[in-house]
Amino acid sequence: MTTAAKRYRISCDCGAGLIVGPGNAGGRIVCDRCGGTVAVPRLREIEAFAVAEPSSPARSWRPAYGWLLVGSVVAALAAVAALAAPRLLGGGPPRLADEATIRAAIESVDAATIYQAWQAMRGAGVDRGTLPEELRQQQAAGAAGRIAAVFWTIAATGGIVAGAAGLGSLIGPRSSATLGRRPR
Repeated sequence: MTTAAKRYRISCDCGAGLIVGPGNAGGRIVCDRCGGTVAVPRLREIEAFAVAEPSSPARSWRPAYGWLLVGSVVAALAAVAALAAPRLLGGGPPRLADEATIRAAIESVDAATIYQAWQAMRGAGVDRGTLPEELRQQQAAGAAGRIAAVFWTIAATGGIVAGAAGLGSLIGPRSSATLGRRPR
């Protein structure tokens, strides 16, 4: 290990242990605990201090990671629920009769009756009232859409929480002693 890579532990008057590197030698740093200014020994003198253990590369669990996890899980579950709500609540498109059913209905009546029905429809226009089954399907589709909107809102909120927590974990608090900031 070269001298440039070593970190040394010096003490403040308040008893706090401060980690410094050769780049801090001969300068001053600010104590995180008491805010006092601590003089760092010169390079030749600093080597007499204990070598600080290198920090482990593994990051410790922080509250920001928990919020990141919670936000991600909430966003994923709410998105799945929003996608599934229309199907589960029966709000999908109405089921139309198949071709065989329509042909069977037409073949069950004579041509004169079909012609009379066609004449009546042609003169009356296409305007007709909503059938009860159509009304039920419209109501189910509206309810499914509102529930899906609630789930999408929850998913967006979870995404925002996860994004904020992720950003917070990236730019979390830094120690002035470990960064070697000099006092102002």
